[in-house]
Amino acid sequence: MIEHEPWADNDAVSVRDREPGDWSATPLPEGEARFQAIYEQAAVGIEQVGLDGRLLLVNPALCRLLGYTREELQQHTFEAITHPEDRPRERALLQALLDGRTATYRLEKRYLRGDGTPLWVDLTTSLVRDGRGVPAYRISVVVDVSERRRAAGELTESEEQFRAFFELAAVGAAQVEVGTGRLLRVNDRYCEITGYSRAELLASGVRHLTHPEDQERDWAHFTRMLRGELPEYDAEKRYVRKDGRVIWVHATARLIRDADGRPLRTAGILQDITLRKEAEVALRESEARFRAIVEQAAVGIALLDLDGRWLMVNERLCAIVGYTPEEMRSLTFQDITHPDDLEADLALVRELLAGTRSTYTMEKRYRRKDGTTVWILLSVSLVRRPAGEPHCFISIIKDIHSRKQAEADLRQLNETLEQRVRARTADLQEVNDELEAFSYTVSHDLRAPLRAMQGFAEALQEDFAAQLPARGQEYTRRIVGAAERMDEMIRDLLTYSRLSRVHLAAEAVELESVVTTAIATVERDLRERDGRVTVHAPLGVVLGHGLTLVQVLTNLLTNALKFVEPGAAPAVDIRAEPRPGAVRLWVEDQGIGIAPEHRERIFQVFERLHGAETYPGTGIGLAIVRKGIERMGGRAGIEAAAAGGSRFWIELPAAPGGTPPSPITASSSWRMTPTISCSCSGPSPKRSLPIPST
Repeated sequence: MIEHEPWADNDAVSVRDREPGDWSATPLPEGEARFQAIYEQAAVGIEQVGLDGRLLLVNPALCRLLGYTREELQQHTFEAITHPEDRPRERALLQALLDGRTATYRLEKRYLRGDGTPLWVDLTTSLVRDGRGVPAYRISVVVDVSERRRAAGELTESEEQFRAFFELAAVGAAQVEVGTGRLLRVNDRYCEITGYSRAELLASGVRHLTHPEDQERDWAHFTRMLRGELPEYDAEKRYVRKDGRVIWVHATARLIRDADGRPLRTAGILQDITLRKEAEVALRESEARFRAIVEQAAVGIALLDLDGRWLMVNERLCAIVGYTPEEMRSLTFQDITHPDDLEADLALVRELLAGTRSTYTMEKRYRRKDGTTVWILLSVSLVRRPAGEPHCFISIIKDIHSRKQAEADLRQLNETLEQRVRARTADLQEVNDELEAFSYTVSHDLRAPLRAMQGFAEALQEDFAAQLPARGQEYTRRIVGAAERMDEMIRDLLTYSRLSRVHLAAEAVELESVVTTAIATVERDLRERDGRVTVHAPLGVVLGHGLTLVQVLTNLLTNALKFVEPGAAPAVDIRAEPRPGAVRLWVEDQGIGIAPEHRERIFQVFERLHGAETYPGTGIGLAIVRKGIERMGGRAGIEAAAAGGSRFWIELPAAPGGTPPSPITASSSWRMTPTISCSCSGPSPKRSLPIPST
């Protein structure tokens, strides 16, 4: 800084006495010559500015800085070449200088170069006064600081970028002092990961964050970086958060050294990898479970490459084919496939690779290590890479050799059974033919003598009644009765036999029509016994054989009219009850009833609970009922009535679309009570409807 006139001397020529910029008017004293040399050769710009702001003197360095000639600069004022934004600030400093409040001022400002571009300079200005102390002019030293300003700007920008990266990074960032382990700087993400506030972290060290079990290994790793054995610190370890929760982090750091190479601090980043670690644990557990499933599976499981080479096989597959896992890995599936099955298998593999199918299943044979053949059920799927190209095959192999052997045995058995069935069918046909012949014999040859016996006995009664004593007449009546009972038994036996042999074609049958026909069949018994039958309609429509149903209802009505107390008038109720997919028909009487222990017995052939003298009959009627209903796909049974008597029921499939029966409690009913009385004596024969023969 120039604070006085270096050349002020009474004997010297003052610079003020010279024309501005004129150094050659007169010879210069020695001191002023030295000043001129410094002025002209200085590496910094020097300017002499008048009180009016006009540039009086400028040196070459300033001319070079501003891109003007000396003459051009001396035609300007300092404000004319000062950037407009910097003029007010310099005016204020200049005024303070002129007022004597400061001896000098210094500022960084912009000059406008000759080409109009700004130039940052460091300007130091001093005021020069004359001998009387009056301000004469000012001297300024101008230093080009544009490069420093640019470097400072770049440094500031770099620092701002670093600060933005540091603070806004999605990972934790920190700087740690090497000697103390003290945290010098942390970002928000670092605070989020650890659960501590910034103030808490900066007031503590970093080592307490590391899990106790990881500290020794972590310090050893960090020490190796300090010794230069590692270029950087890189470790996965556990942190203990402020709330006590343990998390996994991935920490990386680099060492920052001073100019002498001494470690100063570390700069590092921190990533929370807890989710990744948990996923890795889950993956390991999943792989362990998969491995356990594969190894313990009851079927063979394998991975194969696209050439068919075994990559992985489980123990079950090795047991099936008889090879060890090592032996299997040296083979392909083609090596152990039976030659007769190989082409079919390869064709399916080609379809998998072509994408025309995603999986296939086939039965084929493997050749075991011992040379034997084993049947297997093979299921194969193709695994593709994310881009879609084929990667490998997954195969599931099940040993079905026992099943195939059983199938072969079953086929042989079926062939044998078919032969036996044909032979048995022929035998049965022969028996049926014999039964048909026997039935014909019974129906014609056996009944002919009975009819003769009955005819001659009746002739004795009609023609010789007067000559026969009372005992003789009783004997003839017994002969006639016995013949009638034998004829009735023969007819019932024929009916039961035919029910076992003939085909009963099922059709829709209206139960009301069947009941009406059955009642008409037993009309004679109704008149003789003064009986009553009440039918609750509608009864519904069932699938059955009409004539057989009439026979069944006739037999049930005959029993209901027969088994009553002596002198009592029989009363019968017929009603229907809807069942799921079926209709149950009830025939209820008020007769003598049947004990529980005999309710199944009465449906057997020739089973009688009473003597023929008390309640005549053949003991076959209820057997015909059950046999006929079962041949039509139904059921028959009996229950006790609450007020005495019996409740017989038959159940048959309901006909599709038929009118369903009314519930048992329905009030709609019609009643038929025959009023015709008959004085005919003698037994009333049971009317039997014909059953079609084969």
